[in-house]
Amino acid sequence: MSFLMPCPGCGERDVHEFRHGGEISSLSQRRSMNDSDENLTRYFYFTKNIAGETTEWWYHSYGCRKWFVAHRDTVTNRIAKTEWPQKRPRQQ
Repeated sequence: MSFLMPCPGCGERDVHEFRHGGEISSLSQRRSMNDSDENLTRYFYFTKNIAGETTEWWYHSYGCRKWFVAHRDTVTNRIAKTEWPQKRPRQQ
């Protein structure tokens, strides 16, 4: 399905210009390379996969080449808003 994705820097573009980076949840905090296998497995494979409103990572690969956050309804693909990520401390 095709829809328009509003990049916070470049404006509305076809969704095919972007790469989906997965949902953002408490389990998806960035991990360090020294993390346990269990924590890395949880990070990569355990997601909520919600049907409805979710917060996700997106990368504008054909535009500004930056990661941003999108608030999207996975049923309708309606984008409520997009924004640059907030700085958070990295998990140790």
